[in-house]
Amino acid sequence: MVETTVAERPVTVAIIAHLASLGVSVGDGRAPAGASPAFPYIVVYPLDSPERSGPMSDGQADVDHNIQLTTVGVTQEQCQLLLDDGRARMRDDTLTVPSRIVHLVEVEAGAGVERDDDESPPLFYCVDIYSILTGPA
Repeated sequence: MVETTVAERPVTVAIIAHLASLGVSVGDGRAPAGASPAFPYIVVYPLDSPERSGPMSDGQADVDHNIQLTTVGVTQEQCQLLLDDGRARMRDDTLTVPSRIVHLVEVEAGAGVERDDDESPPLFYCVDIYSILTGPA
C-alpha cells in the first residue's frame, strides 16, 4: 500500500505569503531580514511533528499542522492590533497550500502580551498556536 507523503515546507511558505498580504513583514522562524526590521511584524514557526491520520487505505493523507505565530511590536497596542489582524487573516478561509485542501484553521492556544525588557527599547510579543488540518487535493 502506498501512503501519501506530505511535505511540511509548502505549508510554512503558504502561511508566510498569506500573512504578508496584511502589508507587514513576516519572518520565517526569526525576525524578518534586515538590520532593523519594520515594526510590527510576525514570525512563523512550525512546531513538533504534525499529527497524521486518514482512511485505512492511506493513514498519512490528512495532516494536522501545528504552527506558532508570534507578533512583535514596539508598543502593546501595536502588538495586539497585529495579533487581531493575523487571527482574522488566518481564519478568513482563503489560506491555500499547493496540492492540499485546507479543511480547518483554528487557534489552539494563545498567550497574552509579554514585554521583553532585554531589548532596547523594550519590545512586546503575543503568541498564538494554530492547528491547520489539511488533506489531499
